[in-house]
Amino acid sequence: MNTLVPDGFEFSNADTVLCAKAVYKPRYQVENPASRSLDAFIKDDKTSFVEKNAEVLIINAHSEAGYRANQTCIDI
Repeated sequence: MNTLVPDGFEFSNADTVLCAKAVYKPRYQVENPASRSLDAFIKDDKTSFVEKNAEVLIINAHSEAGYRANQTCIDI
């Protein structure tokens, strides 16, 4: 998992923290043969994440910045 914070901040005091995990597509396709769409991939990824991090709540929230109508937010 990669974690990014804005320049000049640390994980503990940043307003925004971006966490990302790269998925190796060929392995994912073998392990999840029924997942053929981006929506299915996102659903699988969220489910897997929540199973490993039960204390985390994932919600959909409207972006005030307007980048996307619905962005996924993680509330810890």
